[in-house]
Amino acid sequence: MAVPTPDARGMSLASVDTPTNAPLELYLLRHGRTTVNSQGRLQGRTDDPLDQLGEAQAAAVGSWASAHGLQFDAVVSSPLLRARQTAALASGATLDQADAVATDELLLEMDYGPYDGFDFKHDKPDPALAAFFADFIHTPAPEGMESLDHVKERGALFLRKCQDWYQGCSQTQSSQTQSSQTQSSQTQTATDRPLRVLVVCHAIILKGILEDLDPSLAGSWWNTYMGTCWTFRSCLLPAGAGDGVAFQPAELVFKGDEAANEAANEAAERTRGKA
Repeated sequence: MAVPTPDARGMSLASVDTPTNAPLELYLLRHGRTTVNSQGRLQGRTDDPLDQLGEAQAAAVGSWASAHGLQFDAVVSSPLLRARQTAALASGATLDQADAVATDELLLEMDYGPYDGFDFKHDKPDPALAAFFADFIHTPAPEGMESLDHVKERGALFLRKCQDWYQGCSQTQSSQTQSSQTQSSQTQTATDRPLRVLVVCHAIILKGILEDLDPSLAGSWWNTYMGTCWTFRSCLLPAGAGDGVAFQPAELVFKGDEAANEAANEAAERTRGKA
């Protein structure tokens, strides 16, 4: 499977009809593991590739999606390599097709400024950094680091962009439908399914998106662990079908890190059994 070519609106669209009366489903995915992650270093805007386990985690998401019959009509990612590689593998493409993934800078990870690359395992953080990571909710980011409020604003802007894109697709398809005299029952059935978009980004910006999707969380995600290749789903209902003015709160639907670890353990057991 190839990653579709980006369209003019910044999304990457497959050559399928847009379901005019179907909901929009966002599959929000944190990227797979990198060597920097495994070393316990702070990773913001540094551009590192997935490590071997990270590739397996991203591929596990792709296998999970395929097993559940999930076809992504659009794929969009952070511009950073680890996210683009994850997007390629999770959408059923190959690692060398990461450059074909559509990107959006709103999905970049939090800008850690002078702290990018900080080694928490071996270096002692200064008081401002230590206080911030001990309590994201009540402690402001250190000087030179992007604020969580700004991260959340970027996430909210991305969600609004998705909503506008979806409405534009629906209006275009609606016009095409009205101009057509007949439609086969097969086509009508095909457009009943949701329009699915895979969004690949990073832990902090993803937490900001989750917070915007559900204000009742009141910042709780900021201090909550999120594994690599954790996958969340949120739905936007079409106009006239309940609350169509905002995305629904997201639900956690898959943990790619745990799936990859289980597969590795099973492979190791098989190897030991043959020894």
